[in-house]
Order: sequence, then structure tokens, then C-alpha cells
Amino acid sequence: MKKLLLTLIVLAGALWPVQPSVAEPMTYYSYLTHHEITELGELRWFWTPDTMWGTVRTNDFLGIMYTPHFMGRVMSSQREYRRYNANELDSIFLGGLSLGVPPYEFPRTMPRLRENALIIHNQGLQGRELMTWIKLRGRNGIDVYQYPLGMAPSESLAIRIAPPQDRIIWVDGLLELEGTLSGRLTVGASHDIYLVDDVRYEDADAHTGDFDEANEQSMIAVVSERNILIKDNLRNGMQNGIEEEPDNWNRHSIVLNGSYIALGESFEIEHMNDEWDLYKSPTSPDERGKIYLKGGIAQRRKGYVHRSNHVGTGYSKMYRYDYRLERDAPPGFRPGEYSDIHGEYERLLLFHGPYDIEATRVGTLIVQEGVTVRIHGVGALLVTDSLIVQGTAERPAVFEGANGGGALRVNQAGAFVSIEHAQFADDVELEVDGERVSVNRCSFDAPVYLAGRTEVDSSSFKATLSIVGHDAVKVSRSLFRNGLIVGGNADTSLVLNNTIVGARGAGVRNRAGGSVTLTNNIIAGNRWGVFNERREPLTLKYNCLFDNYNDNYVECSAGEGSLEVDPRFENMRREDFQLGWGSPCIDAGDPASLRDPDGSRADMGAYYFDHILGAPTDNFGLRILDFGLSAAPNPFNSTTFVRVLLSKPGNIKLMVKDLTGRTVDLISEATLSAGEKTIPLNANSWPTGVYIVRVEAGSKAHSLKVVKID
Repeated sequence: MKKLLLTLIVLAGALWPVQPSVAEPMTYYSYLTHHEITELGELRWFWTPDTMWGTVRTNDFLGIMYTPHFMGRVMSSQREYRRYNANELDSIFLGGLSLGVPPYEFPRTMPRLRENALIIHNQGLQGRELMTWIKLRGRNGIDVYQYPLGMAPSESLAIRIAPPQDRIIWVDGLLELEGTLSGRLTVGASHDIYLVDDVRYEDADAHTGDFDEANEQSMIAVVSERNILIKDNLRNGMQNGIEEEPDNWNRHSIVLNGSYIALGESFEIEHMNDEWDLYKSPTSPDERGKIYLKGGIAQRRKGYVHRSNHVGTGYSKMYRYDYRLERDAPPGFRPGEYSDIHGEYERLLLFHGPYDIEATRVGTLIVQEGVTVRIHGVGALLVTDSLIVQGTAERPAVFEGANGGGALRVNQAGAFVSIEHAQFADDVELEVDGERVSVNRCSFDAPVYLAGRTEVDSSSFKATLSIVGHDAVKVSRSLFRNGLIVGGNADTSLVLNNTIVGARGAGVRNRAGGSVTLTNNIIAGNRWGVFNERREPLTLKYNCLFDNYNDNYVECSAGEGSLEVDPRFENMRREDFQLGWGSPCIDAGDPASLRDPDGSRADMGAYYFDHILGAPTDNFGLRILDFGLSAAPNPFNSTTFVRVLLSKPGNIKLMVKDLTGRTVDLISEATLSAGEKTIPLNANSWPTGVYIVRVEAGSKAHSLKVVKID
């Protein structure tokens, strides 16, 4: 059959101006390149034997031959990709394909690594150049040898280092590297780095490099300002090792863990048996085995790990991604070290920090716990697809203004917004116009505008919250100190168990066109209590309105079960709005409402009084966050990891069902602490197919779909 070279053009959903993108570190990607064209001018194809896990990104054209499979997202800065054959290819991009994304800026050097590193100079006596040889010795630390360049390797110890914890070592010259690591380390060199044998974590499998991501603590990055070369020696399979001694693992293949970054050129093999190569293998072919890699590769130019020369030279590939790199990074590569963000991005994952953001437009923004984001200017940050903030009670995400303040805006009809445990300063406004909006356990000191299907729970608003509802609105267990405005045309809007005090205008201003119900609220000390501007039917029941000095009710009436008495807060002057002992609002809520966590009748206001403890509390129970349940990799082969984010300690039950509803496995039933937990699923005994993972916590249950493949 005649082979065809075709170009397939696929336009991305949004093609933004070309600007550099460095907010996510190079270690984030399973595969990252600047050029897919080799130094010989050849386009290196992804072809049928290639299965890529994790996120793949290139600034160049992707080359697709037959049917490789990409299990994670694939991104290219070009607006088309090249394909070798005319077969249908949609099914190969299982994690999605994005074209025309901003290019990733490849640095030539890494001065920040040098600045924070132990520097090793390759300069011997009388100016003679040395080779540095680093042996990783697991829990026994690191040995650094140096011997004269051009001579046989010699174990002449130069430095001995304890097992590293967030250590950076930089070699000013050539480097040879091998061994097992216990700890967190980045090794860099200004010249070529030769991998003379396996580089793996001490607890990783000696033959495949696989390890338990949930429990592995070690992490390494290997960085060259030139090339990273798999050295051609007997231990790495030189002279056709995989064919000559297939059962002797010390005679073929190489096992690698970590992130391998070639800033100057390529990750590739030494001695390709080219006609001009000084080295020629005495055997033909020179098949050296496999590269077992669990981690990632970033290289300026895609290198060769196998050639057809000499009837076959080099390695086949078995690459797996270390999914810890989505949230963590080796020393010197944490995203907080790339803290100045501006320009156009498809996706930003912010953790560690702090970050300074100015004139930035991003599709999906994910902010992790404990991160501080400083926003410079009113137009500083625009999100067009998804905003996900994943703070915790112990480590909330913090948004601050800079140089006069700023604004975070979400402006897309179909946008998804989920904000958990976040603090917004008084110089940062939040404006959201999306599809679904969820705000939980947050505090806002500046005005907030939310439009969409909106749910607000257990949050605090110092300035006005304005809601334009779509479909449905629910505002519950929240504190308002300058009023709540409910508008839009949502079919139902429920304002339930809130404390609304001290507003210069109305405590609650109704501008909605649909049904609005106010139940179990305390509305006190405002200019007006409830102001029904639309004069549409407004349902009020079991609310306490007190001391709203112009009027408690405007164009509406109190309704069933309502009170006009002092709610007797603990200390209103000190802004402690919990219910004091003997408050008339205790056990005065709607009898049909859900009972308080202590089992008693619902109280009025945002804070319930715990009869068991004899004290007020704002404990609202255990929940799994909607966006806190995920699995990766997905699809998967034998093992995937389920991540569950809990709002507080509690019992969970995790089970797996097939599509008929039959329980395949009960994975875990245990008490877990608050925060994110990772639970491995071993699916070796499951048939290939689609499964539903179900997690139950308290009265809540969430499910997600996972796919097992061969």
C-alpha cells in the first residue's frame, strides 16, 4: 500500500495569541518538547506501539503514524498535526486534543537551580578537566567521585552527602549518574549527563521501575543544559544485550524514575551506529533492551532512543507517568518558583506559591490549598472555562490585591466554578457569570457578584453579595454584614439559615422573577429587613427580624412562625453572631426543616446551638466535595488511584460496581482524617470495561466512571 503523508487540521475551541507559558514547571508533563524535528531534519513519529500516559505537550507539529494511544491530554502550539496514514484517528486521543495553545517557553539555562545548589566544579589540579561521577546509594546517601577526563572511571571520593531532603546538586561540566535514591533531589549539569546505569527510587521495582505513588516519598529531577545520554555500556545492553543474555537484567535495559530535562538538545542514546560514528558494535543488530521510565521527559529537540542503523540499534520504550507530578515537583521546580504569571493559558495549576497575576486569561484555573494569589489590577485575571479552588480549613487559599487591588472574573455561559475554603481580601472583587457556581466555607471582604445555578454554603460576606440566579439558587448557613441581593429568573431560590446584620440598605433585597423562599434566617440591625422590589409573591416563614430601623418588611409580610424579638447573639459588638444561651431563635426554625446535627429542631440563623455541648457551633457535618473525587490514570491498565477530598474527619465507604450494578470490589471502609486522601485500586482481576467507583461519606454519596483497558 502506498504510504501517504497527510496533514489534518483541527481548530481548538479558542485560539489565543502566541505568548510564552511558564506557570507550570517542566516536570509537570509526561512529555514536553520544543522541536519534534530531530537534528537530522526528521519528524519523529508517535506510532502504534507508543502508549503515552499523563499530559503531552509540544511547541511543534505532532507526528502521528498509525494508532498510538494518548491516555492524557495532548497539547500542541501548532494549529494542525501531521499524520502518516489516512486512517481514522479520533480514538487515539483518549484524554483530549488541544491545538493552537500558547507555546511553552524552554529556557536555555536554569540560574535558579544554580543559585540554590551545591556547586561541584570539574576542575582538577593544574587546570585539568575532570569527570564527575555521582552514585546514589539509597539510605546511605550520595557519593560523588571525580577522575581525570579521558581516563577509566575511578572511585576517588570527592564528597559524601547524607540522604537528601530538597537538595540541589549542580555540576559545572560533564556528569555521570547512576544508583538508587532515598529522598528528594535535583541533579543538574552545564554539559552532557550520561546515565551509566539505572536511576531509580530505592523502593521502586528493580526491573520495571514501578512504585506505589500513594506511599513513595522520593522524587528526582535530572537536568542538563546540553543532552541527557543513555551511556552505551554492557550494563545498559551494549552489543545486543537483550538478545545475548535476556535473563540477565544486569546485561540489558535501563530503569529510570523521575523527570529528565535536556534544555540544550535531547534525551537520547549514545552511539547510534551511524556511518560516521567512532563506535561500531561488533554485533548486528545492537538491540539494548527497554527503557523503563516512570516519570517524565522534557527536551528541546526530540532525540533518538532507537535507530534502524546496524539492523536495529537502541531501546524500545515502556514509559509511565508519575501522577504525583501533577501536584508536586522535585526541588527547584515547584510552581511557586515561577510566580509571575501573565498572558494566555489553557490551564493553570497553582500550588505552593505565592503568585503574582497580571493581565492573564486562562481556560481552567485550579488553586490548591495554602496558595496565596496576588491580583494586580481590575482586569488582571479572567477565567473562561473552570475555576476550582481547593483550600482546606487548615490551609485556605488566599486572594489578595496588589497595586490598588484587583478582580477575578469568570465570564463564560458554560463555566463551572467551585470555590472551597478561600479568603478574598477587601481589595479583590469576585465576579462570576457561569453555568454552575458553588461557594463553600469562604470569606469575602469585597463585593461579590454570582450569576448561574448558584449554591452558597457556610460562608461570610463583609460586603454585598449579588446573585443573578439561573435554574435554582440556594444560600445557606452564611453570614452577611452588608446585605444579600437575589435576582434573575431562577425557578426556585431558597435563602435558608443565614444571619444577615448591619447592612446600610436592605438585609435581603428581592429582585428575582421566580419563586423565592426565606426560611430560618435572622435579619437584624439593617436599614430594612426584607425589601421585595419586584412585588412578586415572596414566601417568608420562621425568620427572626429585629431592629431593622426603617422597617422589617417592605412589600411583603412576616409569614408563619416568624419572630420580631432580640435574637440574643453571643456578642454583637464584637461581631460574634452565634446564638447565646437562652436565645429565642434556638429550636425555633421550621419544624419541617432538616434537624440540626445534635438531633434537635432546626435553629434560626447561620450558627446552631449544640444541646449536647451546651454551646454554639458552626459544625455542619462531613461532606465529599463535588470536585474532590477523581481518579488517575483514567483510562488505566492495572492500577488507578482514587482521590477523595473530605471537609472533615469521618467514615467513608468505597466500592466499585460494573454497569449492571453488581459490586465488583469493596476497596475501603475506614475512618479518614480531613483533607485529600489517595486510595489505590488494583484491577488486575477485573475484565476490561467501564466501572463506577462510588464513595459514601455520612449521608452523601458521589460516583465517577473509570475505564480499564488492556
